[in-house]
Amino acid sequence: YLREFLKELPETTELAFVFYHPELIVYPQNGKLFRNTATGRDKALSFIDEEVKQRATTAMYDGLKRAWGFVKDGHPDHNFKKGCETIIFLTDGKPTDGEFAKRPDRIRDEAWLLSMVRGMRYYVVGIHRHSYELLKEMAKTSRGLYVHAQEPGVPDEPQDLDFWPEKKKAFEKAREKRKK
Repeated sequence: YLREFLKELPETTELAFVFYHPELIVYPQNGKLFRNTATGRDKALSFIDEEVKQRATTAMYDGLKRAWGFVKDGHPDHNFKKGCETIIFLTDGKPTDGEFAKRPDRIRDEAWLLSMVRGMRYYVVGIHRHSYELLKEMAKTSRGLYVHAQEPGVPDEPQDLDFWPEKKKAFEKAREKRKK
């Protein structure tokens, strides 16, 4: 899926990957974003093929924290001023390991803070049983999108994609009030 996803992105896209096991696997390792050119894409996929193995735990906050630190100029201390604009967050679980594993409310609050300060958006894909409310809130509060992907016939929480029209109306009302 990752190969197909990268092929669809424009070559001008700058991105990075964080696989969030307690021992975070990060690409590129220098903290900068890489450009999705054919060469950049091949190097990234080669690294992932060699370094990424299936993990049994989900250090969700640790992965997000590392993703927040990716900036174009490589200086994580600029985290609140600039950095990645979009995080595509894919998970098949709940926070089970790492910092704040027992505090999903803290993960949600910090994700919200970064979205407000930097205008960052979260596009979240939850697979099978996952932290439905946490992921949904991350997407909603950042004006992103939440998608619940599951195998056909597997009962689980319903997919909820209807929040955007309501959120858009609320933003438009707030904008109109400010103009008056």
